[in-house]
Amino acid sequence: MPVYRQVELQQEMFDAAEKGHTKDFKNAKHDALLKGSQTLLENGLVDEYIEQLEYFASDAYTTKDLQELFERPDLTDKGAQEKREQLLANAKMLKDIKSADAIIKSNLPNPYTLVGLKPGDKNYNTTLYT
Repeated sequence: MPVYRQVELQQEMFDAAEKGHTKDFKNAKHDALLKGSQTLLENGLVDEYIEQLEYFASDAYTTKDLQELFERPDLTDKGAQEKREQLLANAKMLKDIKSADAIIKSNLPNPYTLVGLKPGDKNYNTTLYT
């Protein structure tokens, strides 16, 4: 997903939070999560991102580290623990999405693939334009 769309979704979350519109905030957050997950899948970066989330949730990151990472100087030890749990929940969710994506792709393969197709091939125009 283009960066500008992520920025738009983030702005929608900020605007909804500022106005106290809980439903709009949750909708924008959900959209950002789905679009981000789709981008990770398309670019083959899910495993690396999961690893990063799990690392941030580990004891290697102190409360102070999490305060800096999330720009939340008000984050307490209890809040840091909740943030770790949220990071692990997001990592699990991404694992589930990746698993579901693999199942869907194996059961519903895309019949139109351009991998290995060259302009001089016999079926080039038929494959490309049908």
